[in-house]
Amino acid sequence: MTTNYQLLNLHQFPSYKVFATVFTNVKNTDEIKSHLIKGDKQYDFAFINAENILSLEQLYSALYKALLDDTNDRKNSKTLHTELIFDLAPQKNIMECLNKFGISSHSSNLLVVKIIKSQTSDATQSQEEGKVSVRDDVFDQLNQKINGEVVPLNDETFKQFANLNAIKKNFKLGNTFTENTDKLNRLLISVTQLKGL
Repeated sequence: MTTNYQLLNLHQFPSYKVFATVFTNVKNTDEIKSHLIKGDKQYDFAFINAENILSLEQLYSALYKALLDDTNDRKNSKTLHTELIFDLAPQKNIMECLNKFGISSHSSNLLVVKIIKSQTSDATQSQEEGKVSVRDDVFDQLNQKINGEVVPLNDETFKQFANLNAIKKNFKLGNTFTENTDKLNRLLISVTQLKGL
């Protein structure tokens, strides 16, 4: 079952709540990027160009890496949302990662992620108590900020939006590139897991 905004469960990290959704036909990317550049706290989300994402597993892989680095004080960037984009991208330069994997003027399909870190070590109890209200609040915030349509958050959506030529270029795949999306997905996940080792 898909919903407009999903709570992604990473059981190894009970202190974090991760919400994600996908928008298509986004018409105000320049406005959103302008708020991000200004450091507007109301835009404290990861706005990700969906053309570089093939699956939920790819997203989970980068999320796991970002949360692990945050837990161990090994982040490469100032915020968890930037760290997520950094971990999705193969590049080592944060600005290059943001330019290629973050929001741009040409981004019409956006994966949007909100990571909320609890002040307590065990967020599971409060998560159940506040799940609906927090999810609704986050989704309402996004609906006010993004001029676009919400689509299901699933592998089919990601495969539909994926730009294989951009993936080949951004990941510098060369002769290893394959249009078989299952094999390509495994390759992208491997790049994420091996980054920084």
